[in-house]
Amino acid sequence: MNSFDVLGGIAPEQVRVRFPPSPTGNLHVGNVRSALFNWVFARHYGGTFVLRIEDTDAARNLDAAYDVVYDSLNWLGLTWDEGPGVGGPYGPYLQTERLDTYAGIVPQLLGSHSAYRCYCSREEIEAREAQRPKGAPSGYDGFCRTLSAETIAEHERGGTPFVVRMRVGEDPITFHDLVRGEVTFEPTHSIFEPVDGSNVNVFAPAVGVAFSVTACAAPVTALSLFFAGSSQPSASAPTRRGAKRNALFILGACSFTCSC
Repeated sequence: MNSFDVLGGIAPEQVRVRFPPSPTGNLHVGNVRSALFNWVFARHYGGTFVLRIEDTDAARNLDAAYDVVYDSLNWLGLTWDEGPGVGGPYGPYLQTERLDTYAGIVPQLLGSHSAYRCYCSREEIEAREAQRPKGAPSGYDGFCRTLSAETIAEHERGGTPFVVRMRVGEDPITFHDLVRGEVTFEPTHSIFEPVDGSNVNVFAPAVGVAFSVTACAAPVTALSLFFAGSSQPSASAPTRRGAKRNALFILGACSFTCSC
């Protein structure tokens, strides 16, 4: 397979790959594996390896774990081109410092029907989950995805608390991964915007995917979903009208060419 087949015709130096660990403890083998694949890919093509810290899980963050991430990657020789301690043109590189930017994207996603408000309480979601047959997929069932305008208006008048979820298709998402071959994900209804901050650790990465695709400053942004086994690939995220999209998956990492 030549470079054109892998990169979809983009220039090698436009490759941008991102490794987004959480500062909640020591790096595990899965983290390092994803970092290594992204680092090697960037170095092979002369692209950019970006480190961004997913520090939005405030309840589990450990102050010492930030240095653990930096020291471990440096010890392994996986140096980053942009990120904490290095800087770069697309900072800040701590996720908690980007929340205001992402919050401004949510109204755009709602306005374009790429996201929707979910008024379900945790108790309602858990009650519906309990009624599912054994072995049925877990997680949110998309109950509010197709609410009528009248029902939405009733919730709004009553001040019902809500979260914002990504509007994804119902069909499984299949793509060819350069390492794993054909990979299929069931779509998940990711939370964009929490009501009380309890889901901010989900909100930031989810909106980060949509924001990077719809308003990226760089010509190519690679999103490394190192927890690919439990998350939908961001190929289901909306693209800007007229934007060209090349799906390049490497262990869940994808590359988009954006007309931003």
